[in-house]
Amino acid sequence: MFGLIVAAIAYFSIANFTTLAEAHEGDIRLIRVLGILLFFITISVTGFTFLGVTQETSSHYPMSKKRALWYAGAAGSERGLIGALGVLIAFVLPSAGIFTFLVLSEKDRSKEWVKRQREEMIKTQSKIWNDPVTAARFGMISGAIWIMAAGIFILLGFLIGFKFSWLVFIFATAIQLLVQAVMVKPEEPWNHVSG
Repeated sequence: MFGLIVAAIAYFSIANFTTLAEAHEGDIRLIRVLGILLFFITISVTGFTFLGVTQETSSHYPMSKKRALWYAGAAGSERGLIGALGVLIAFVLPSAGIFTFLVLSEKDRSKEWVKRQREEMIKTQSKIWNDPVTAARFGMISGAIWIMAAGIFILLGFLIGFKFSWLVFIFATAIQLLVQAVMVKPEEPWNHVSG
């Protein structure tokens, strides 16, 4: 809120330009406002990144404060300088490198019940997709969906224009997910209960 208020004060304190010669002054006013907002957004992103990764959740343990500072610093330097194109490479690329290193070297902070649930899900999915009949049926239906989607895309592209015909791929993705949901029926919980 403080950042928004300061940015609004900076915007309205400069006199409105009225002539074409003063139009450049409007650009300077906008740059000042964006500069003020970027400063406060950078502080917020850095703080919330640190707080977000150091909090224990129901499924994850908190990250160490030293590692969290690296995450917060990388997030803050990247977010704060998105608009500064002249120095983009000098700040965003190193922070992207730090993010990559941190993500690749991150240990699993999941709690034990989350790990067990993940293993059960992998076992269930493996059992379903290792069945050759189910896998073949799903492959044929998937192929048919995407061949039809490509055909409809081309047909609609020529009839109504390619500007809107790409929407067919959104519907094809939804149909694909529905087919997968229908074909993959996990074991019912009452099947495990002894009579």
